[in-house]
Amino acid sequence: MDGIPKIKKIKNSVVNLPNIEASIKSIIKFHDFKVDENENTKELNVRFRQFSKFSQESNIYEINYKHKPCEEDLLYLLFALKYSCKEIYNNKRLIMDCIYHPYLSQKYEYDDFRIINNNNDTNLISPHLKKFKGGVYDIKECVIENKKCFIVGGYMLVLYQQNDFSEKNVLSNDFDQLITSLNIIYHEKSMIIVTGTKSGIIRFYRVNSFHDVVYINSIFKKFNSSINYIFTSGAQNSLNSYYFIVDDFTIQLWKNFGEEIMYKLDVGKGDKNKIMCSDYLYNTEENENMIVYADMNFGLYLLSVKNECYINFNKGKDIMVDKLELDLFRKKQITSVKFYRSQKYNKIRALFIGNVEMILVYDLFKKVIDSYIPLSDEISFIEYYLYNSTLFLFCSGNNCLHLLHYYEK
Repeated sequence: MDGIPKIKKIKNSVVNLPNIEASIKSIIKFHDFKVDENENTKELNVRFRQFSKFSQESNIYEINYKHKPCEEDLLYLLFALKYSCKEIYNNKRLIMDCIYHPYLSQKYEYDDFRIINNNNDTNLISPHLKKFKGGVYDIKECVIENKKCFIVGGYMLVLYQQNDFSEKNVLSNDFDQLITSLNIIYHEKSMIIVTGTKSGIIRFYRVNSFHDVVYINSIFKKFNSSINYIFTSGAQNSLNSYYFIVDDFTIQLWKNFGEEIMYKLDVGKGDKNKIMCSDYLYNTEENENMIVYADMNFGLYLLSVKNECYINFNKGKDIMVDKLELDLFRKKQITSVKFYRSQKYNKIRALFIGNVEMILVYDLFKKVIDSYIPLSDEISFIEYYLYNSTLFLFCSGNNCLHLLHYYEK
């Protein structure tokens, strides 16, 4: 059993998509992936929407792949060997296994990339976020009244319906404070929006309906820096909610609406200890919450919190923090991380790591770097999408949007 993503050995397995405009930088979310495979035209189209930090509008992108291998030509060459070089033809099984089948299994090669701007897309009801003050800083998906919605945070807090962006609910942000992170928790069968601001304030809003969102309360003076991440616990129940809050120098586990702090990890003081990036995933195998984070001192750490500690918390003894070994890459600043759950084995097997030069795959079982691809760019955001046997890995950098093609061994 492996489950570690491997780069596909095909032409253009790493593609640097053109930097059309500034809005493609600092991507914070990809959404609405759609794949159209046309057997008649021998084409594959990957379509997705992109949201970027502080961008006042999102765009739709389309990547086109065309069918390249020609089965008829390969068969002709194979049978030509029968009469021109029988010694090679006698090894046709080796040819089939090593050349013919691998070549035909890669049906498509990258052809082109295009942007579909909201203003020119008749399929969109309105160019959403056009009037969004300051643009987007964080965005989450949810379902309200059986309708898919976006919760969008920046200098304002707004609810949008995903299928009709003209339908929105703008919530008050009286102090005009920048919302740097948000998420959703569930408390006593109600949906609660949690927001974190640049000044370190946490606020709670109860969602009764799309147009009825009520402010509950705030937490002050518990954080000395910007709230960069809010992760909600994967273990939910009808009475209590647990969530992790990450600022520049701490990771804190909170219960309900800040009524009780369960755990606080201080990573240190000074710029070298500042948390650069983080990601969260719930490990169903071990019933534990996993947080990975990188600091400005080239370190990469894995925080594991067992669910049992919620019930019988023992002053952090149920918390495990491991420093992950980066081998030759220990002096390369990490700028983004992403958990990878094996699709084949349904287990957390790897991390995608972006640093100032490349993308790496980290084997969480062996605790080593499994592979790396130089991109000559600083990777700030990572997302992946699986279609059939291909894992499309999107890496947002300062210079380009990189697309890598992996498969799972």
